[in-house]
Amino acid sequence: VINEKIRGIQYCRALAALAVLLYHLGTTASAYQQASVFDVIFKHGHLGVDFFFVLSGFIIFNAHFKDIGKRDKVILYAKKRFFRIYPIFFIVISSKILIFFLFGMEFREEQKSLNYLMKSYLLFPIEGQFPLVSVSWTLCHELTFYLIFLISIMKGKKVFFSCTIFWAISIICYNCIEHEYNFTLAHFLSPYNFEFIIGIFTGWTYHNKKRRSKYLLFCFAAILLFCSITLIDELALRLVLGSSFGFIILACTDLPKFKSKILRTVDRTLFLIGNASYSIYLIHTLIISALYQIFLDSINLNALGFISFFVSLITGILIWRLVESPILQFTRKRFINKVTHT
Repeated sequence: VINEKIRGIQYCRALAALAVLLYHLGTTASAYQQASVFDVIFKHGHLGVDFFFVLSGFIIFNAHFKDIGKRDKVILYAKKRFFRIYPIFFIVISSKILIFFLFGMEFREEQKSLNYLMKSYLLFPIEGQFPLVSVSWTLCHELTFYLIFLISIMKGKKVFFSCTIFWAISIICYNCIEHEYNFTLAHFLSPYNFEFIIGIFTGWTYHNKKRRSKYLLFCFAAILLFCSITLIDELALRLVLGSSFGFIILACTDLPKFKSKILRTVDRTLFLIGNASYSIYLIHTLIISALYQIFLDSINLNALGFISFFVSLITGILIWRLVESPILQFTRKRFINKVTHT
């Protein structure tokens, strides 16, 4: 749970979710081989995923830094992460399967194996293809980060920072040195995972306010350094993006309270979308695909894009309010708070 004092982090979650949503409006149109204004304006919206990863590193560090080294907090941490990710995800993926059966829709041949289905449900990485809920590939990286953080809770702060540095160096070495491809190693040492580390560093800087100026210098230095080489290299791109987003996150922790009515409305809207960002993220591709498939021949493409945008946004918010939030409240009372009192 994010402290109200850093309300601006919710704005970051909202903007990241909106960027990915707008990006997928464009890619869906492209899948039908049609040009869309969303494909032109929001073709870089996929960077919202990078923003999410840095945010996750910051949020988990901020929420659980005091737990590092406390073995009695391991079960509590694991339960919080499990109930935050899995219940609503199980509902979404089961709903997709049910819709496919009800409407007689065919799964692709490679999606019909039990192994594929189990990995999609459990959010295990799948080699060579996306999981059944395509956007959940990012959750595979999220769970990898959660696992490594869980280990750090058991071992203490010194080991945590040593392991984090070792992980960062391993990612750099693995992606800079020629080697034989290994899927498991490629997942654990993916350039995407470096963004969680940047998020951790951002959280550490937030807790050490005197070091903020040094962090800003780090951001600009990283950007200048890696912009001087080709950004075709994925590791360099992740480092540039992660550093940039880390700077934005740090800046958002110090946002002042808005006084004008317009800005307060923006504040409430972004805060709401930030709260619902996970539900919006999980459900939006299903809604976009369904609406495009049904109405593509009868509604102007750009108009359909705007309709899909608002339907996805409203549906995600409703799912958060009616399903995700009640589940979180129930599990918090039944499984999480109960642990803290025993």
